[in-house]
Amino acid sequence: MDYLLIILVTFISGVLGTGLGGFIGAVLRRDSTKIISVLLSFSGGVMLAVVCFDLMSQPLEMMKAGFLPSYTPIVVVSAVVVGYCAVFFLNKVIGSRAYRLSQSNSTRYNSSNLYVAGLVMMIAIALHNLPEGIVIGASYLFYGR
Repeated sequence: MDYLLIILVTFISGVLGTGLGGFIGAVLRRDSTKIISVLLSFSGGVMLAVVCFDLMSQPLEMMKAGFLPSYTPIVVVSAVVVGYCAVFFLNKVIGSRAYRLSQSNSTRYNSSNLYVAGLVMMIAIALHNLPEGIVIGASYLFYGR
């Protein structure tokens, strides 16, 4: 398959997926914290499903094929746990600072909770993209030659 076609299909699917998500968020735009909480929970669940079902299965298949050592499941599970702990830590740090800020500004803490959830999700996605880019580059070097 041509690399340009792969890049084009990936670009279009990313733009359509992001555009569809933005459209749903714009259509359901209300001042309801319940709707925002549901949307954040849904997107977090999708990311969790990708980690558990897609990213964990490929290293296990490579281990069975003999490309990776037998302790691969321990490394994969440990990496996922470290990622969850990092997000938990970010949530605690950002959440405590947002709570102090909301108390000093006498704003509602509910909107601060949603801000914290969105900020933690943004940082988690940014941290996710770094190793994903490394994996894409490494796979290009491995399969592209």
